[in-house]
Amino acid sequence: MADWIVTNAELWKKTPEVRRGEIRAWLRMHGIDSTLVPLDSEILIHENSEGIWVIDFTEYRTDAHGRIMVDPDEPDQAYVQERTVPVDLDPPLYWLTEK
Repeated sequence: MADWIVTNAELWKKTPEVRRGEIRAWLRMHGIDSTLVPLDSEILIHENSEGIWVIDFTEYRTDAHGRIMVDPDEPDQAYVQERTVPVDLDPPLYWLTEK
């Protein structure tokens, strides 16, 4: 099965503001805070081994006050984690780029 790119740094630069708002709303609907997704990362959709369509993305880890944490192993880097959530509503096909 193909992986589909919802957005990445290169695509985001070319995305019209109206579509950016649509993408942010779609991400929020899936419990993803777009302000916590690093700009240089990819947001992918793919079918997992159980046949479920999921969204894979990188997210900054935050403390109890919502501040982005410093990686304890690399103090000059932000602390990130890889996350996967199920797709509840398919995005429009025109958003997607095959990886």
